[in-house]
Amino acid sequence: MKTLKIFIGLILCFTAVEASIASVSSTESVAALPVLKGKMVYHNYTSYDARDSRLYLFDFASNQLIRLGDSWNITHPMNAHFSPDGKQITFMGINPPTDSWSIYLYELGSSQAPVRLSTGNSRDEDPKFSPDGKKIVFKRNERIGEMTLATGSINWLTPEGASYSMPYYSPDGAKLVCSKDGGQNSSICLIDIQTKAIKVLYDKPDLQDYYPVAADGNSFYYTAGFSASNRIDQIYRGYWNGQNGASLPFNRTDGDYSDAYPVNDRLVILSSTRPGSAGGYDLYVADVETGEIYSLANYSDEINTSREDLGAAYHNPETPVTPSNSLTYTVQVPSKTKVVYIVGNPTDGWGNFVEMQRVPGENKFTITIENATKNMEYEYCAGPGWEYEEIDARGRPQPHPQWTALDIAVDFMAYYEPAGTDSKPYPEPIPELIITCRNNMITVTGEFKEVSIYDISGQRIQYEKVTNRFTSKRVNPGLYFIKTDKQSGKIVVR
Repeated sequence: MKTLKIFIGLILCFTAVEASIASVSSTESVAALPVLKGKMVYHNYTSYDARDSRLYLFDFASNQLIRLGDSWNITHPMNAHFSPDGKQITFMGINPPTDSWSIYLYELGSSQAPVRLSTGNSRDEDPKFSPDGKKIVFKRNERIGEMTLATGSINWLTPEGASYSMPYYSPDGAKLVCSKDGGQNSSICLIDIQTKAIKVLYDKPDLQDYYPVAADGNSFYYTAGFSASNRIDQIYRGYWNGQNGASLPFNRTDGDYSDAYPVNDRLVILSSTRPGSAGGYDLYVADVETGEIYSLANYSDEINTSREDLGAAYHNPETPVTPSNSLTYTVQVPSKTKVVYIVGNPTDGWGNFVEMQRVPGENKFTITIENATKNMEYEYCAGPGWEYEEIDARGRPQPHPQWTALDIAVDFMAYYEPAGTDSKPYPEPIPELIITCRNNMITVTGEFKEVSIYDISGQRIQYEKVTNRFTSKRVNPGLYFIKTDKQSGKIVVR
């Protein structure tokens, strides 16, 4: 009897130890979950063709899940992306009046409906914010375009007649990675935004390559099939320079792994049909170095459902935002240009000439100016004065009424040669050109024999041969350029 009691006691002891071990293991598993402090936006649907997609916002810090769009007149919203500051999202959805895919802009927390950025009944999809938040790149029909939010203007980056989709900016905003064609013919391509040159980076034969998303300045994530005999999706790290990509360590051949989006330099959120999923695709967070992977149901039991949970994007509150109050001005110039100065509203006045820096190995000069806005007027000079003013092919002043990513200067009135070169130095000083305005009439005083006045578009509106003093006819408010046979200047008529 004593032996039996000891035996039962040992069983109870081992059982308690096993329960303790199980409890510790469970606790360690929860404790090992990556700490996420940001917000995630994603969508789910029963199937793509069902047109029943729902858009969700999850705050990891507050553990709050919000369904977006219950009151919106938008069908099938999906594939949302955060603005750099995390205050807005852009997404695609079907516009009921036109029954066409459109792209939208929504201020998170607003009671106002999203703003439709699309026009007409074109098919617009795959919107993504630029790193500075001032543009959105997207797909219209089969082309990729870059929309400037301030003006709505579109810069088309791919040619007609070819099929490109799923564009995503590099962190510096100078390049895009995207998918070309579809299905087994698809590939991952790089687009240079300035030159619009397109280069194929990755193309697995007879397999689908798609859904590229920037990871950092050197690499990006994308999805591709495993093999011709097993076409399940896997996630790869690709490189902007095209070096050999690599499969990520959490990939398995037991299901699809796709739609990776970076949380930080170690973690990604992805969708997978791996065993144990609640429906088809579930959302997971995975370590790109160790391969550890965790269901997002560990963070909230509302996230993974019997529907297909897809298209996650994450906003990291610790990620620095590119300052929105600075602009980079770049100008391409004739090869004989030695120096370039920028002058105008961005430089705090039309008399403040600021020298630009040459782009190494190119006939380009560049400068970044704080507190500049895109509607500020400016001009380039090939020297620190108006005698070196930029002109067009007909010899007229060439102002720039608003910012563009790359300006092209055809010619300058003269070219300044810095000290130490074998060319002539500064010319002899010319008496100052005095420009005033009264009653909307411009008066010019100085040393000259003829005067021309140009409006902001570069059109000459008045011309007269006169010596040393000139008064114009009445003009409307605006910026005007004055050019004499010796000097140039500007005046704002208010």
